[in-house]
Formats: sequence, structure tokens, C-alpha cells
Amino acid sequence: MMAGRQNRALMLPFVTLHLAWLFPHDPPPYCLIPFYDEGDNLHCHWRGLFNPLIPTNFTLHWKMEVKDGQIHSKDFEENESGIIERDLYETHEIIKVWVTAANRLGTVDSEMLITNTKSFIQPATPSINKHSSDPLEITWDVSEDTEQFAQCQCKVQYKKLCDKDWTERVSDEKSVMSDWSSEYTVETPAAAPIGTLDVWSDCDSTSDETGCTVLWKEMPLQQARGKINNYVVTMKLANGSVWNLNESFYTSAETCVHRGLDNVEKEQSYRVSHAQQNYLRCPQEQERSCFHYFHLSIPVKEVNVIEVTANTTGGKSNPALVALPRTGQLTNYTAYNVSLFAVVNNRSCLLKSAIAYSVEGVPSEVTDFQAIPTSPYTVNLTWTPIPLNKSHGHIIQYFVGLHDDEVQGCATASGPQQVHNVSSNKRSFQISNLNPGQQYAVWISTKTSAGEGKRTTACFTTPSGIFSLSTVTLVIDANQIVVCN
Repeated sequence: MMAGRQNRALMLPFVTLHLAWLFPHDPPPYCLIPFYDEGDNLHCHWRGLFNPLIPTNFTLHWKMEVKDGQIHSKDFEENESGIIERDLYETHEIIKVWVTAANRLGTVDSEMLITNTKSFIQPATPSINKHSSDPLEITWDVSEDTEQFAQCQCKVQYKKLCDKDWTERVSDEKSVMSDWSSEYTVETPAAAPIGTLDVWSDCDSTSDETGCTVLWKEMPLQQARGKINNYVVTMKLANGSVWNLNESFYTSAETCVHRGLDNVEKEQSYRVSHAQQNYLRCPQEQERSCFHYFHLSIPVKEVNVIEVTANTTGGKSNPALVALPRTGQLTNYTAYNVSLFAVVNNRSCLLKSAIAYSVEGVPSEVTDFQAIPTSPYTVNLTWTPIPLNKSHGHIIQYFVGLHDDEVQGCATASGPQQVHNVSSNKRSFQISNLNPGQQYAVWISTKTSAGEGKRTTACFTTPSGIFSLSTVTLVIDANQIVVCN
């Protein structure tokens, strides 16, 4: 028998529904005649009214309003449920049911349930048999044996395919409800995709040939929100023309595999891009490790912009921009200030700036290198940073070397030496544990990715000492004090 229809418009890609029937709401205890109990026994449940760590005994009481109104009682010890057999209550009559909880702290009665015994009958489990998608409408059947069909109410719960928790919709709270129906999966109307594709490029910017391949991942179904018809590749060329490529073979994973993508290296499933990190595939969704690709038919130097869009039954995704290598009239060993801007609502915003080199070279000598002794045992080294126009690259670190043996001149310094690595952001360095009154040679150089630059050398002599060890004698007489060193 067709029970009726309950409409729910849900803007979700996949919805799983449960359905249940309800009767009027009741205070504790909760009683029902289960649909599966052919003996029509009354099953009652209650919650413990005392601390669960304290042993508590429960007694179930009931009283029919007909006949003599005698109170019947049944002890269920520490159980929180009990059964009243069919021959101990009258059908279609008013009944009062309550529970007494007793332990060493005392005794308390629950609230009293007063209702007609026919309201305890649990309806049969409904069965969803069909649906329509626009708007989402479900239709269900119930058993012809269900009594008081006109008084039945509906409770629906749904969730997206990847969700853990259900969202409930209750039209009316009643006391006795059927078991939930089996899950029913439907697909809501298609909508425009969310976000952008995960795209990247593999290009050779120095080649005059078509050395560029654009690749992208299959868009997850939860993100696509509809069937993907094709992918559109848009190229904006340097001469101002625009090419739109929407060939039909940019479609499903099956087509992608048939087109020979098995020889394309596939990323492992745990590697997810920023573009798709909010749209992870759930276990219920079939995993697709497919990559689509497109070979440029013209040199990459002639292309300004490449965009890739997913075209679905619900609309198009936002275009995903492909990063392409840029070339220009750049000079080797020269520092360039590269700035990244974002254009939002026709306004530009500076995101980040950095110093970059097209090609790095060996750095120049360090200038203004000075060695100033500060004691017989230490020396302070200072220098001026190499300017950008002479560094020929990013300074990685400084090297500071000290010849251990005494030297006769900076130009002839040789022999064992100790070398220190100094951070590139330092402008001074101190060397300790030197010998007093000795001439030393010290040098400094810098390093870029291209190698170490020419060394700059300086010489210095440590002081011989302010005080030497001696004996002090005090001669004291009546007229003078003499201090001897």
C-alpha cells in the first residue's frame, strides 16, 4: 500500500536516506510491542535513576483503568528493561506504567506513562521504493497490517556519501517508531563543480620545439557534483589569439586509460594537491588514479596562458591556470627583483617578492676586510657585504681561514690552517685561543651555487702582553714606602 510522500530538497551530490514511523511521545518508561513479536508482548525500557556504581533494583508497575484497577508489579533486579506478557494487560484499553528504582540510598518512582495499549504497537519497517531528483522526492511503502495508518508520522535522516553523521528531519515526535528502513542511495541534480582542477606542466623553456606537456588529475566526483562531459583546454597566445580545445577524449578515467596514460607516472594516493585537499575521495567512492594530459602543438615560448576547465552536466569549474616557464632578455650573474601579484576584483595585491638570478656565477672578493686584535689571545674580523651587482648569485656562506704558524708576510702565508664556516648574514667573526706577540695571516671568501670566490687576505699581530709575571716587594720604614717590580 502506498503510504504517501515526503519531500526533501537537498543540494547534495549523494544522499543516503533512512525512514521510520512514529506514534505519540511518552515520558519514561518507554514501552512498545515490537513488530517482530508475534505474541504481542509489551517490551518496556527505562534508564537508571541512581549512580550506576551503586547496585540498583528496578520494579516495573502497571495498572489497567478497566476491571478492578489492580496494580501489577514485576521485579527485574538490575536490568533496565522488562517484558509484560500479553495475558497480563488488556488490548485497546488505558494503561498506566511506571518504574521504581531502589538501592541503599532510597527509593524513587519514575514518571507515569498513561496511554492506550494500542499506541504501543510498532509499525512495520517502511521500504523506500523510488525517487525523483528535481526536486528530491522519495516514495515508500508500508505493510497493509499497519494499524492507524492515518496517524503515522515520518522521520527521515540523510547524509552525503562521505559523511559519518546523519542529519535528521522530524515532522512530529511520537512515542513508538518502526525500525529504520534500509539505506537508499540517490543522486541529487547536478550542480557546477566546486574549486579547480589540479594541473601542472612539464616544459622545456629553452627548446624551440613543442617541449611542453600539461597534465591534470581526474576531478573527484564529490567535487565535480555531476558527470564530467569533457575537459576544455584554453590557450592564450602571445599574438593575441585564443585556442579552445574541448576534444571528447578528455573524459572519463576509462577513456583516459585507453588513451595510453598507463605509461604516465602516477602519484601515490596520499599525495593530494592544494587545489583538491578539501575534496578528498571517501572510501565509498571508487578510487580513480587517472591523469589526463595534453601536448602543446606550438612552442611554449609562444604561449602566454593555459587554462584547464572541467565541463560537467551541472556547469563548468573555475579555470585552473597552468604554470609555464618564463624567459626574457636576462643577463647572467645579475640580480633581479621578482614580484608575485594577485589580481582580485580588478585590483592587484603584492603577495611576495624575491631576488632571483637567471644564472649564478662565482662571487667577487670581499671588500673592507679588517683584522683587529682585541687581546693577546683574540682577534675581531669585520667586512663589508658584497653588493648585489657584484655577488653574481645568492651568497650561501662565508669561509674564514687562519694560518696556524707565524708568518713573515701576508703574500707568503702558507702551512697548516683552520677554516671556519660563517653564516651569510654575518658581518663579523671572532677567533680565539691565539698566541701573544705573534703575527698571523687570515683570509675570507664567499660561496654561491657556482662555487667559491677569490680569497681576501689580511695580516695582524697580537699584543705581547700588558703585564708579565713578577715578584712585588714592599719595603717599609718610618719615612717611605718603596714598591719594586
